[in-house]
Amino acid sequence: MSKIECGYTKASKKNLREDMTEWLDRHLVGDFPEEVVSLCVNLDEDGGGCDLSGCECFDPEDEDWGCEIVYDFGTENDRLLWDEYPDSDDWDDDEWDKVNESEELEKTQALVAGIVKEYCQTGKYADKLRKLQGVGVGFCDGPLQLVYQQDYK
Repeated sequence: MSKIECGYTKASKKNLREDMTEWLDRHLVGDFPEEVVSLCVNLDEDGGGCDLSGCECFDPEDEDWGCEIVYDFGTENDRLLWDEYPDSDDWDDDEWDKVNESEELEKTQALVAGIVKEYCQTGKYADKLRKLQGVGVGFCDGPLQLVYQQDYK
């Protein structure tokens, strides 16, 4: 179970899926503002945490949709934080020197994207997310990975 601190929730690396699911449940409750048409899980630049942004537009061809933030779901004051890189607790300084940071950030993005994608399918508020035009996971200045896109027929 995650530990709520002042301004953030501390997630356990061993239980990141469970802790993130609990955090999403807490922040996705209630009605979304009308202007929110998409959701972006914004990863910290160091890969050590995230927050949520409700966005007023969505365009799968233009990743800048994630910058059009109109709602923070209360996560501005309750970010989800974990250790810098999952599964790296026991690394010594020499091993850290060998880490290719971009590879670790990509792994972190893929891990979080997998959790959010699963939540979009089976989470407590999955139905609310599937009413949005799209859901993505990414870094502020990096590519967004789409984990859900509404079908237009």
